[in-house]
Amino acid sequence: MLVIAIIIALKFTSNETPAPTGGDTNPSLDRAANRPKPTPAPLAVPAPGARPSGSLGATPALTGEAAEQARAVAIEKMQEASTSYDAAQLPVIQPYLVSPDPKLRAAAVDAMVVLGDASAGAMIREAAKSMTSLDEVKKMEKAADYVELPPVDFKKVSEKMKKRKAAKDAEKKAATEQP
Repeated sequence: MLVIAIIIALKFTSNETPAPTGGDTNPSLDRAANRPKPTPAPLAVPAPGARPSGSLGATPALTGEAAEQARAVAIEKMQEASTSYDAAQLPVIQPYLVSPDPKLRAAAVDAMVVLGDASAGAMIREAAKSMTSLDEVKKMEKAADYVELPPVDFKKVSEKMKKRKAAKDAEKKAATEQP
């Protein structure tokens, strides 16, 4: 039974026409063998700073393996830009904030957070205005809030923590010394 299911699945997923059965084996009738293999579509990854084309600003949708390849290329491009920690790389990431692909939008927000420049907050907020999903808008607003936080001086924080610990230790010691 499992073998039959596999054969049927392969038959429906295959692009080739099955070989003729019976006595007719005329090669001119087997058109699938003479058909050239389709070449993969070029990757539709927008150039840095480019705006999507189309009537509503949408890029043509890719399907299957081509879409996965385009997504992987775009995500890698955003990761490289974000780990440069240079605000000049924000325009490389910005077009993906309004991508029709939700995975690319999420990766763009993450890349801007990693890049860590406060000016990314305005870009994320602007992109959030065009979203239809309330959950996605909330996530984008939260990311924009995080990016816009002021930088932390870890030396000052460390000093405050040491002073508080010393004060607590002194209080404990004073409490244990009293009879």
